[in-house]
Amino acid sequence: MAEPPEDRVCLHSTRPLPFRLSVPALGGNPTSSICTCFANYGPPSWCLLRTVFVVPETHDMVSQLLDPREPKNLSDYLVLGVIAAHIWIAYALPSSWKVPVCGAVFLFWRATYNVGIGYLLTVQSKYRLLVTWAKRLKAFEKPENGNNPRPWLYRLLKTELEAKIPVDYDMDESPIEYNTWLAFRRIVDLILMCDFVSYCLFAIVCGHKPEGEIFLATFARWAVGIILIGINLWVKLDAHRVVKDYAWYWGGKRNNFHPLSDWLHLD
Repeated sequence: MAEPPEDRVCLHSTRPLPFRLSVPALGGNPTSSICTCFANYGPPSWCLLRTVFVVPETHDMVSQLLDPREPKNLSDYLVLGVIAAHIWIAYALPSSWKVPVCGAVFLFWRATYNVGIGYLLTVQSKYRLLVTWAKRLKAFEKPENGNNPRPWLYRLLKTELEAKIPVDYDMDESPIEYNTWLAFRRIVDLILMCDFVSYCLFAIVCGHKPEGEIFLATFARWAVGIILIGINLWVKLDAHRVVKDYAWYWGGKRNNFHPLSDWLHLD
């Protein structure tokens, strides 16, 4: 059997494909390209092709939450409301309660980040459990088909997800793996933002001026701290710019969300 050219985009399967399929830049007709490849080189009996679809443009969570030009949905207002509650607690609590309460809140969100997200990624990576849950709940199935016992959940997810990506995205036309990743991302947004805000508030309530410290030393401490925070934010946002949204939120083949490894280009 002849070998196809190597300069091709590979559609992923459950096992590595011994050939590559021609879908240049997702242009043209993927179905025609697949048929041409099968006709010329023959498909293996075990080949399971996944859906080919154009990945819509998404933006980082800071822009989505704080940029007034970005569309907002219910989950955005929920995240902003939780952040506002954190700030109010740090401001309104008696002085003797601020450090222990803010410390406990920060530890809660850091445990949710490390343990909670870590658990979800582990079960998704090993068992595709998040996608399995979505299938069992029939969360992305149209109620019109008569096979969705929770039409309210479908309508909520469709409104939430499509409001964030008004162009190039249709929940009904996208693979369930990608839809599940978008829903997972909203949970991650809440945890990451609350983890960062609670840490900053904990640092603020712990801050004080030692007795006898001169103004220059106080100014230097605060200036260096603010600069380090700014560098940390810049590094995270620039890393997000480089690897793009999908990889930043642990999407792709390793975690059994829809694989995009052949289309990931680093800036």
